[in-house]
Amino acid sequence: MGVRWRRAVRWAALAPFFFLACIPSVIVGGPHSNRRGLDARSLGKQVLDVAVAGAFWIGSDLIFRRDGVDGKAVVRGGWPFVVAYELEQPGYLRLTITPKRGAATSYRFPEAGTAPAGSRQESVVVLSKGLGKAIQEGSLSLRAFAGEAGDQPVPFKTYGLGAGDQAVGSMTIVNVLFSPSEINISRRQRADYRFKVRRSFSQVEIQINRLDDSTGATTPIFRTLVHPTPSRDQEPGYSWDGRDDKKRVSEGLHRLQVKAWFGPDVGAWNAALSETLVRVRP
Repeated sequence: MGVRWRRAVRWAALAPFFFLACIPSVIVGGPHSNRRGLDARSLGKQVLDVAVAGAFWIGSDLIFRRDGVDGKAVVRGGWPFVVAYELEQPGYLRLTITPKRGAATSYRFPEAGTAPAGSRQESVVVLSKGLGKAIQEGSLSLRAFAGEAGDQPVPFKTYGLGAGDQAVGSMTIVNVLFSPSEINISRRQRADYRFKVRRSFSQVEIQINRLDDSTGATTPIFRTLVHPTPSRDQEPGYSWDGRDDKKRVSEGLHRLQVKAWFGPDVGAWNAALSETLVRVRP
């Protein structure tokens, strides 16, 4: 799915909410109901804000690297936030969220002590109520530090993130598989991928990232919405031909990323990555 097409889908999804956002002021407002008109406009703005937050994940990016994760996500005060990760040294993670409205807040995984090195961990924190009751967009940054009180970032692996009551208890996108380790385009070989969803999300998107061999920096090269959207506990399988959104061969190492989210009334989301990589050869 190309960038223009994804933008068209996003704005088409938002169109009904723009319409809904205008209705209350027209119906309730008027020369003899100024107070009610203001309330209606406020309600309309809230409807629109929630709609934008719910549609935010279509075409958005979280950038996963060996030294951290950066990007934008939907957040809300009081939501649980889960991280699945593996440290290269005993230490902890620090998550910083800067909302569109309000002050930045930081969180620690685990909340006390250190996590061991060399094994997958899952930790959940509750986001500060200072983020507010409304769903909103926020910028996030995730870094790992060695020791219990270190301030020097160290490399680590991220397997997934998620936020929201409906999307989190633990990771709700699991069993993310991407194989084989290498495919050859001249032989018409394809990579297989599959995953399992533990919730019936409104939308699920597949993203394949090309990795820089030396830095581990990722570049999104292929995205597509999954149709039909998998239901709870389904484990669908698909394949990829080793080409990017423009049908060009994408040579090098690649990692699968699966993102899922609920509609504008909920906003909760989950994003998971494959533990394995696939190398594409021409």
